[in-house]
Amino acid sequence: MITLAKVLDWLRRGLLIIAVFALLGGVLAVGFGMVVKPRFASSMDILLPPPTGQVVPNELTTPNIQSDAQILDISSKLLLITSGNVLRRTVEQENLHQLPEFNAAADTEEGMFDWLKPTPPASTDDGVVVAMRNLAKRIKVARQGGTYLVSISLWTRDPDRSVAVLSTLAQSFREELEATQTDLAKNASTALSNRLEELRLAVTQAANAVVQFRQENNLQNLGGTGSVNIQSVSQLNTLLNEASSRLSDVQARYRRLSQPIADGVVPADTLDSPTLVTLRSQYSTLKQQYEELALTYGARYPKLVSTRAQLGTLRAEMARETERSLQAIQVDLDQAENSVTTLRAQLEEAQKRVSTDDNSQVQLQELERNSQAKAALYDTFLKRVGETSEQQQISVSNLRIVTEPVPPEKRSWPPPTLLLAVGGVLAGLILGVVGVLATRLFLLARQNNWRFERAS
Repeated sequence: MITLAKVLDWLRRGLLIIAVFALLGGVLAVGFGMVVKPRFASSMDILLPPPTGQVVPNELTTPNIQSDAQILDISSKLLLITSGNVLRRTVEQENLHQLPEFNAAADTEEGMFDWLKPTPPASTDDGVVVAMRNLAKRIKVARQGGTYLVSISLWTRDPDRSVAVLSTLAQSFREELEATQTDLAKNASTALSNRLEELRLAVTQAANAVVQFRQENNLQNLGGTGSVNIQSVSQLNTLLNEASSRLSDVQARYRRLSQPIADGVVPADTLDSPTLVTLRSQYSTLKQQYEELALTYGARYPKLVSTRAQLGTLRAEMARETERSLQAIQVDLDQAENSVTTLRAQLEEAQKRVSTDDNSQVQLQELERNSQAKAALYDTFLKRVGETSEQQQISVSNLRIVTEPVPPEKRSWPPPTLLLAVGGVLAGLILGVVGVLATRLFLLARQNNWRFERAS
C-alpha cells in the first residue's frame, strides 16, 4: 500500500538524484540561452484613418462614412502591410537577401561546426523571394481594439537592424498606399482617354452630319438674300440664259462652217481658225498668180502646172483643217447642249427644294441638338481626363506614424539568463521527482509480481 509517508521517504532517499537533475536542468537552460541566437524585437504604432478630405475636385477616392466600409478598408490595409509588393521593396532597399539571417544561401563563411548543419534543399527561388518569406514570418500586425491604430512588430538578430527594417517597411507601406491611388487614377485616366477618343469621333461625325445636311439641302442662311435654294434658283436662271445664248452661237457657227465649199475655198465669215485664215490667204495669192500665168502661157507651161498642183494641195489642206474645225465645234456644241440640259435639271431640282426647306429645317434642328449634346458630353469627359491626369501627379497618403520604432533594450528571445536558470532548475526538480517516484513504483510492482491491491 502506497501512503504519503512512503512517498516522502522515497523522495528523501532520492534527494541526491533530484538535486542532480535540478542542477543539470539549470546548466542546460543557461547553456541554451548562451548558444541560441538572440532575437531583438522592435515595434511601432501607425494611424490609418479613412480619407477625410479631397485634394482636388472630383477626387476618385472619396470619403466613405459607412462603418462596414471603414472596417473593410482598415482590414484591407492590414493585409497590405505584408503584401508581396511591400515586402519586396523592403527586402531590396535593406538588401536583406544578402544577409544569411534572411537567406541561408547568402552564408558563405565556413565554420568548424558546419558539418553538423543539415544541407538545405535545392531551391529554384531567388534570394529576394526567400528573404520575403522569412521577413513575412517575423512581422506581426495587430489592430488596437476598434480604433484605426495599428501596431507592427518585427524581430531580427540585430537591434539596430530591427529598427531600420521596420522603418523601411512603414515607408514601403506608405508608397504602396500612394501607388494604389496613383494606379486608380491612371487606370481611370486611360479608360476615360479611350472613351474620349470615341466621343471625339462621335462629335466629329455629328458636326459633319449637320454640315452635310446643310449642304445637301442648301439650308445655309444668307441673310436678306434668302436661303441658298432661293438664291440658287436665281443663279441657275442666269446661268441657263448664258448657256442657251452660247449654244445658239455655237450652232450658228457649225451651220455656217458645214455649208458646201465653192471651189474648195472656205467662206470668209466662217474663218475662226488661224490656220484656215493663213491657208485661205496663201490660196488667194497663189490663185491670182495662176490666173495671170494662164493668160500668158499655155496649160502645159511648167510653172503653171506647178502652181496648179500647189493650189490643189492648199485646197486639200483647207478641207482637212475645215474638218478639224468642224470636229472642234462639234465638241463645243455637245458641251453647250449638255450644259443647258444640266442647268435645266438643276433648276428644276432647286425649285423643288425651295418648297421642302421647312421640313428640312426641322430635321436640321434635330441634328444640331444631337451635335450640341455630344459636344457637351465630350467637354465633360475632356475636363475629367485633365483632373484624373493631375491626380496621377499627386500622391497623398493618410498614414501617420504615432510611435517611431526604437532599438530594444533587451532581447525578446531567449528569456534572460536568470529566468532560464530558474526555469531549468524547476524543470530539473520536477523531472527528478517524477524519475524517483517512477523508479520506486516500478521496483514495488516487480516485488509484488505486478499485482496491485485496492486499499479497503
